[in-house]
Amino acid sequence: MRDLLREHPKALLQAAALSAPAVAYYTWATLLPTYAKLTSGRDLASTLAGSVIGLALLVVIVPVCGALSDRLGRRKIFPIIGAIGMIVLFYPLLLLLNQPGFGVYVLVSASGWVVLAIWQSVYPTIQAELFPASVRVSGIGFAHQIVIAVFGGTAPLIAAAFVGAGHPMYVAVYMIAIVALSLIVYFTLPETGSRAGRVTVAPADPEVLEGEHLLSETAHGGIQAKGARP
Repeated sequence: MRDLLREHPKALLQAAALSAPAVAYYTWATLLPTYAKLTSGRDLASTLAGSVIGLALLVVIVPVCGALSDRLGRRKIFPIIGAIGMIVLFYPLLLLLNQPGFGVYVLVSASGWVVLAIWQSVYPTIQAELFPASVRVSGIGFAHQIVIAVFGGTAPLIAAAFVGAGHPMYVAVYMIAIVALSLIVYFTLPETGSRAGRVTVAPADPEVLEGEHLLSETAHGGIQAKGARP
């Protein structure tokens, strides 16, 4: 932990920002059906069914976006697009819940899960790529768990307090504010996705780079030895 805090403060901030949209994830996952019931009088059973449809999209989109990030790059598309989608969509989506109909709820739930899936598909990988192997577990664990506890764990309680106080749209404002602050940090992230087929997920990891160099020298020596045979 001492080495982590002294040598990788920027990576810790970046890792924390990558986890911060958990405030939206936990709100969407745990509170949206109840929020819709309290603000628009929807039947809770139908809202839960609609949320299941939205979650089905999440299951599909996460691996697809993860695979694309290996080819197109992570930072320049993910999580920046996911964060921008949350900022642009959350307020109008919650406002749309005032309109009746099961289809409206499915649209709201699914749209939120789409942008959340884009973010969720790559942020754990980027976090791993921010730290060398010697401090990777500590770096991810320290940044992620504190942020999840502070923002993710309290998100449903804060959202319920806004609804109870008669200001349900403050839920969207709260989520947007945190995601917007995170987006600022995302522009400082290094680009780590590539087509190089590297063994490691940490391009700047000196221990792994040294190992790859040794492997390369071994392979090159084997080719030379093979070429020298009569």
